[in-house]
Amino acid sequence: MRFAEGLREAKLSARQVFSLCDPDNTGSIKYAVLHKFIELNVKLVFKDRDKFALTNFLDFRKLGFIEKPIFLRELKKAEEILSDPEKRKNIYIDDKKRLEAEF
Repeated sequence: MRFAEGLREAKLSARQVFSLCDPDNTGSIKYAVLHKFIELNVKLVFKDRDKFALTNFLDFRKLGFIEKPIFLRELKKAEEILSDPEKRKNIYIDDKKRLEAEF
């Protein structure tokens, strides 16, 4: 979510970001390339653990890189949530319930 918020602030689309991170048009992004992009272009503060959590989430098939279709699909979902206040509210409510259940 935070990554999508940062892209929105920077006025960048998921497709633009992927193209910038994949100049050879291989269809995949290495973790380090995305981490560097975040450091240089996203104004929100991302700690190392946040960057690793993001890349781990986007590479859920554990291939060691981020595939373009998955990157675009997941960022589209995040953008839809950011654009809909009700969906966004539900995400935070669900997170709060999950945290309360853990403790």
